[in-house]
Amino acid sequence: MIALTVTACSPLTSSHAAGRHSTSATQVTTTSTPTTEAITTSTTTTTTSTPTTTTTIPPAFARMTIQIELSATRAVAGPPINGNLVITNPGPAVNLTDLEPSGCKPGFSVYLTNGTIKNEAPSTTDCVGAAFIIAQGTTTLPFTIFTTYVSCSTSQSAVTTPNDPLCLSSGMPPLPPGTYQATIGWDEVVPLPQPRPVTVTLVGSPAS
Repeated sequence: MIALTVTACSPLTSSHAAGRHSTSATQVTTTSTPTTEAITTSTTTTTTSTPTTTTTIPPAFARMTIQIELSATRAVAGPPINGNLVITNPGPAVNLTDLEPSGCKPGFSVYLTNGTIKNEAPSTTDCVGAAFIIAQGTTTLPFTIFTTYVSCSTSQSAVTTPNDPLCLSSGMPPLPPGTYQATIGWDEVVPLPQPRPVTVTLVGSPAS
């Protein structure tokens, strides 16, 4: 395991639309056990670090550290890369779902991106009110990174884009060789620090 700064991996589903095929990521189930003390609200904010989708982090969350750990940072494009989101919480347990205005359990995905391609699978998860506990200590959340495109066009006459190329007869085409950043995306606003992206190098298969 290579660490640079969640199987019960998030279930993945495929969806079909006219002339397109896509892969979707859904919410994950945490592997941690909650403690008896929990924080559900906080009115004090600080700007010492930047979260994924908000500009302030409550002090209880600012003390946390989050790391993206990958099984490999150099890989052949095509097979997925496994990893873990590792959250270290020195304070009491917190339930992220309780902090969501929507009341929905937040889900996340870790995806590859560069200056042209943003290979983030769309979330199709329905809103569920299940708890998302970050326990005191270390919480490990497994995930899978796609090294194939998560969307492609099946029609030869379709207008393709860097994020939506033509499908192969075998399915999703592999991402082009090159350097990418493994980055996290959340489908809800979360008051968590943003983990440092991890550099990933993809190479072509020997047969390509």
